[in-house]
Amino acid sequence: MRSTTTPGTPAGPSRNEDRVPEPRDPRQGPHHPTTGTPARRPGSVRRTTAVTSVRPDGLQGPLQQRGRGRDLTTSADGTTRVAAEASTDLVVDYTQGMLIRELAVTPGVPGADAFMGARAGGGFRKVLDLQTDAERGSLPYLLLDDVPGPLYLLTGGGQSTIARALKSIKQQYEGTPEWPAIYQKVSRKAIIQSFGDQDNTYAQYIQPNWPDIKILPIGVGGVPFAYGAAARAGAENAVYYSADWTRENISSKGAFGAFYRVWGDGKQMAPDDIFDYFGLAGFTADQLKAKGYIVWTPPLPQGAFIGEGDTFTYLNLLDNGLLGYKDDTIGGWAGDGVSSRGRPGMGQGNGSAAQPPRPGPNFIPAAQNGFASRMKWSVTPTYTAANHEPRVTIRGNARISARPGEAVRLQGVTSDPDKNAVVVKWWQWKDVDTYPGQVTLSNPTSLATSMQVPTDATAGQTIHLILEATDNGTPALTRYQRVVVSITR
Repeated sequence: MRSTTTPGTPAGPSRNEDRVPEPRDPRQGPHHPTTGTPARRPGSVRRTTAVTSVRPDGLQGPLQQRGRGRDLTTSADGTTRVAAEASTDLVVDYTQGMLIRELAVTPGVPGADAFMGARAGGGFRKVLDLQTDAERGSLPYLLLDDVPGPLYLLTGGGQSTIARALKSIKQQYEGTPEWPAIYQKVSRKAIIQSFGDQDNTYAQYIQPNWPDIKILPIGVGGVPFAYGAAARAGAENAVYYSADWTRENISSKGAFGAFYRVWGDGKQMAPDDIFDYFGLAGFTADQLKAKGYIVWTPPLPQGAFIGEGDTFTYLNLLDNGLLGYKDDTIGGWAGDGVSSRGRPGMGQGNGSAAQPPRPGPNFIPAAQNGFASRMKWSVTPTYTAANHEPRVTIRGNARISARPGEAVRLQGVTSDPDKNAVVVKWWQWKDVDTYPGQVTLSNPTSLATSMQVPTDATAGQTIHLILEATDNGTPALTRYQRVVVSITR
């Protein structure tokens, strides 16, 4: 990051030069940064892209974005050549419907003028596909690059963009000597996490042609964030979707809070959208239908939490300690996606019927309080004036092998960056266990506890034990650690 001095501001000591530095949030910065760029392979093409976003006039002003990209080829002898470069500069008026007001594309793309006045949101890809000759190449390059680690592909209602990228790779390489290696590389790297398969491209193309690509299971047991979320949250969680809670924790928190959509806010995502009646308050479903709206989810009180169709798709990637993005620690705030040990599922749906208390772990208070804390951070000028998540670790190995009848001793360690009190509890996550029975923890509300592996457990089964730590700050924040006990002979 480059350091600059604002014109007209004299250089010299800061007014806060004697101020004692505040504790650094442990989540700031990369946790495990690489020490350098991965080596380029002979005969490869590497695409590097970067996007910068600034609001020179503050949060209420326009958003200025510049995107840059470069393709660098590496020949067989290791020499390099810039094959192509491109840049895009645009100005988006977020306060007036998220409309594109200025656009410059280098090199020029026929049809790019169609973006002027278009909304930088829903429908944007349609303009791109139908009105321009822009090449669809970015995702294939991401899938084929040499950067180590998985590439998480998060989608909303469908995976058409992913399917198109995979199809272009298959068309280019199938039948060549490189195809088997390319297929394995992409299949190992790509991990899809999706809200659903509304366009049916996963079922019709991805699964038949790329059956080894992993689907990260989500949905079942997850925090309801889809539209109509309050109806699926259970009576004990109704407060976290109410107008009072939303106003206190979200809507009243500065510019970001005011921008956040709530029921009856008078806004509409697109003019004359007959499916978007969220901005209206005080109308029954029949009255909305009489106005010409398609009522697909029940109207709520003014100021209530609306829900967001796709938010929960990335919840299992959050660093909350549950490690829901790993194969051996399935499940997190986005759920585990497995219903009655059936096939992995996607999405949450839009059911509107009120439901009884939710079975299994109730992640809603922790997730919503986490959201509330971030909104509070956005209007809190100092670290010490806000609450932060407690820290929790497992002493010893979090992956344990044990035989039936064997005692397993567990020890957790907690601390809190704000010096708040922390309460803990251990619990068994039966939804993700492969052992079907119940286990007993000797002291579930203490950092030190133990469990005896049931005698009817069989080799290969697993028992997932969660250590949950919650502080007494405002709002109360929660973090977890998971111990997986694998049964051996």
